[in-house]
Amino acid sequence: MIVRPSRLAALAILMTLAPGGAAAQDSGPQLSPEFARYLRSGLYVEQFVAEALRPFRAADVGNDGLDAADVALARRRLDAFGRAQNASLFVGADLDGDGVLSQEERELARLGPAGARAPGAKDERFDRLDRDGDGRITLQDAVSAPGPSSVFRGVGEGSVEPFMAFDSDGDGRVMASEAEQALRRIFSIVDRNGDGLIATEEFQAAQAPLRIAAIEKNAPSCEVPRVADGQQIVAFGLSGGDAVPTATVVGQNEDSTTAELVIEEGDQPLYIVLTSGDAMIWRVAGAKDRVARLVLASAKAGPSGLSAAGVVGLPADKVMVAPRGCFGSFSKPGSPEADAARSALRRALGRAPDAFGGAYKATALTLPAMTVAKASRKPDDAPAGFDPRTWRDALRFAPGGVVEIDPATVVAGAPVVAYEVLPQQVGLAKLVGEGAIERVGGTFRIVKPIPRFPAGLAGAHSVGFSLAPGVPRPKGDLGHSCIAVEDGSEPASGRFGCRGRP
Repeated sequence: MIVRPSRLAALAILMTLAPGGAAAQDSGPQLSPEFARYLRSGLYVEQFVAEALRPFRAADVGNDGLDAADVALARRRLDAFGRAQNASLFVGADLDGDGVLSQEERELARLGPAGARAPGAKDERFDRLDRDGDGRITLQDAVSAPGPSSVFRGVGEGSVEPFMAFDSDGDGRVMASEAEQALRRIFSIVDRNGDGLIATEEFQAAQAPLRIAAIEKNAPSCEVPRVADGQQIVAFGLSGGDAVPTATVVGQNEDSTTAELVIEEGDQPLYIVLTSGDAMIWRVAGAKDRVARLVLASAKAGPSGLSAAGVVGLPADKVMVAPRGCFGSFSKPGSPEADAARSALRRALGRAPDAFGGAYKATALTLPAMTVAKASRKPDDAPAGFDPRTWRDALRFAPGGVVEIDPATVVAGAPVVAYEVLPQQVGLAKLVGEGAIERVGGTFRIVKPIPRFPAGLAGAHSVGFSLAPGVPRPKGDLGHSCIAVEDGSEPASGRFGCRGRP
């Protein structure tokens, strides 16, 4: 489908991000993230004003209005609170009290109760304290580091500076009455019918432009080849393909999907931008000569740091693999994510896409028609060597089945290799079919050595494994799954402690 510009565009222009910006000078205070955080459905104007003014009143020393000295003191207090948070984290982890966090102490603090974190996972709390990266953290290091971001969530990142934009008479001091009047005007931006109450639809309409702005602010800069005169820009966002490839652009421990890209016959050259949430391999078919440029982006990163995306069927000189997250990931046209992607594309390409669309999953995508085809594979049609029962489970998640892809034919931003073990339930179906795994009730019993666990066994894909005596533990990431060792040589293990697993 081709999507027309969002009806929220006008509202997005109205709601500038800085209370003191140019638009604010012309039309009064505008909605900004600092004050939007106090909005919610069912909120009355009196409640909004009282809650939004709370940090103002806390910072207004002497109740004589907020001035530069009050703002500076509020910032110093916040910085001190951040240092206190860091010191508390440090003292709680310094088990021997020697004033230095060892690597062992960091590891023990990282694991938390019952080994809640996965082995080898990073802990940004301590990385933030280790500012010189030497692995040695002292108390002075802790109190010198910036406070955790959670400290700043209460009052516009802990700052009362946004209130200074409400200085209507320019005397350098904002009285509570000035702030209250400005907040009431801000509330009226959202309260479109003026009844003093934010309805659900009013709240949703107000949040969408702010979400778009936040997505755009955090998105990486995307530098792409220019669009030549006469080329049609076609952009499409897909969560992922509904088939599993035998090759991976993201490594053995991550799952990938694949979909076919069919190019319609036509005379106009196409400049195509494709984004995906999954690590993705596109297979190009149809009128390939129409493709002047194909830009691939994914929400996941490959080994090189570029997007985990690749393509089969086009020469490398026509393909660009963009940085991870370039243009954002979207699948629903008209969503804030899609609107942010459209805006990013306009900036990067110099003009808006001629055709723009998205979908959740697809077996095949036809461009520029924007039509999506879904798989119609029969559950009982298991390939040779795959366990039929587990194959039926696999088709719930990957109705397109398995697609054989030669790694040497894939153009990608990093080396492409064949999966040692296919990901998710497709991989389980193959392992059971080969006799390396047996299904025992709801558990997968590993009876022969396998190279690694199938990638992507998290969330709804998670399963329970048991390991037969004498069989080595496979390599790889268990995801949210767990494994019990039958000879009792080690306890059941998994990211969430194998709760409820045999």
